[in-house]
Amino acid sequence: HYSEVTASNLVKIDLEGRIIGDATWGVNPAGFTIHSAIHGAVPQAMCVMHTHTTAGLAVACKKHGLSNSNFYSASLHGQVAYHDFEGVTVNPEEKARLLASMGTKRLLILRNHGLLTWGETIPEAFVRLW
Repeated sequence: HYSEVTASNLVKIDLEGRIIGDATWGVNPAGFTIHSAIHGAVPQAMCVMHTHTTAGLAVACKKHGLSNSNFYSASLHGQVAYHDFEGVTVNPEEKARLLASMGTKRLLILRNHGLLTWGETIPEAFVRLW
């Protein structure tokens, strides 16, 4: 449960997915692939956030993606990139395609999968994702 997460029980890993130091828990390979792609290629990306919320998935599953038809989505016009669904994200070869899809944008809709953003700070990434 999220209430049990503390700094001392987080798992520290390198960009190859190897655990650094002692760890009680393992690493989710799918989460690792997406996050390590961005952390490894974008030095400014101090925080990468990726979610599978109901609302986010609804947008990610729409053929035309995010509609710029309201105040919130219109404020993101021209800032959102898209990456086509390739199945569960465990294939290291997908990293290059994900980065190519993202380009210079900080917001990425993973089609039929979820939402992703990165920021130079945690608050910056969170505000974009929200």
